[in-house]
Amino acid sequence: MARGAGLHHISRRRRIHKRHEPYPHPKKWIRWLDRVVLAVAIIGPMANIPQIIKVYFENNISGLSLVTWVMFVLITIPWIFYGFIHKDKPIIVANILWFTTNVMIVIGIIIHSV
Repeated sequence: MARGAGLHHISRRRRIHKRHEPYPHPKKWIRWLDRVVLAVAIIGPMANIPQIIKVYFENNISGLSLVTWVMFVLITIPWIFYGFIHKDKPIIVANILWFTTNVMIVIGIIIHSV
């Protein structure tokens, strides 16, 4: 498989071992599901955008717990490593985006609480 062959669920371990699924998968619906999961990985973290707007543009941190958002940041770190180890693009993309948006909220809470 050539480098940069697309943003799909790529795992060398799956391609090497005989009992694992071939890539790209011969079933059209599984290839479609791979694309949907990647789209969800990108769209999902956008759920934090209203919170970021509230923190940075409205300067409103009421109801936000610094501890909770720090935990969200810390939870994404093992997932990022897991994604890189297994070469799983949807996990990597989703968790880097979640990490980024969560860190933005943590920084906003810290800035506006002093």
